[in-house]
Amino acid sequence: QTDPKQGRQKLKEAGEEQEEAIEALEQILQRMERWSNFSDVVRKTRSLLDRQEEVTRDTGEVGKATMGKEAGELSSKEKAGLSESARRQERLAEEADRLVSRMKEMSQATKERDPASSEALKTASQSAASKKVVQKMQQAAERIAANKAAQASGDQREAERHLRDMLDKLE
Repeated sequence: QTDPKQGRQKLKEAGEEQEEAIEALEQILQRMERWSNFSDVVRKTRSLLDRQEEVTRDTGEVGKATMGKEAGELSSKEKAGLSESARRQERLAEEADRLVSRMKEMSQATKERDPASSEALKTASQSAASKKVVQKMQQAAERIAANKAAQASGDQREAERHLRDMLDKLE
């Protein structure tokens, strides 16, 4: 038969071990959550690049049909095509702006716990800011709407290059 004092001590030790195990599991979950958030940013950046490439292709096609035409010479179908491309480009610019803001927030939030991820996010967001990715995308939308598809295409390709650069800094 076990001494009651010994039994209480064993229960106390078991409780402490459980607390340690719970703490270890919580730390693992926190690391997994950070990884999930970081992976989400990489995935969103890749998706943004893919959709930017698609809009660039579509703008090129619309631009071929409208090149050299004044606004009054455009058919309703051509106007609608330009309008839709400009709208899609503007939405991508807004999404890029939100993504860069999220990168900055995550960089600050993970600075202590995950310095490597924090630095990658910081570098990518600084790259986006210095290369004016969002502004290039917005400028492309304005140029598409003004039937300046050739200039818009240059802005779009530049935005694509900078989005690839951001991905490189994250991966």
